[in-house]
Amino acid sequence: MASVDDQLPIDADTKFRVGSITKTVAAVLVKQLVEQDKLQLDTP
Repeated sequence: MASVDDQLPIDADTKFRVGSITKTVAAVLVKQLVEQDKLQLDTP
């Protein structure tokens, strides 16, 4: 439900807050690049 209080269903225009997971997703992507030797974390 997009809104439990108003009983509104989720649809294509429903917005979700993702700011709290953005850093986690970015960290996973960086880790993948390191594992693929496309990025080095210890290079100045």
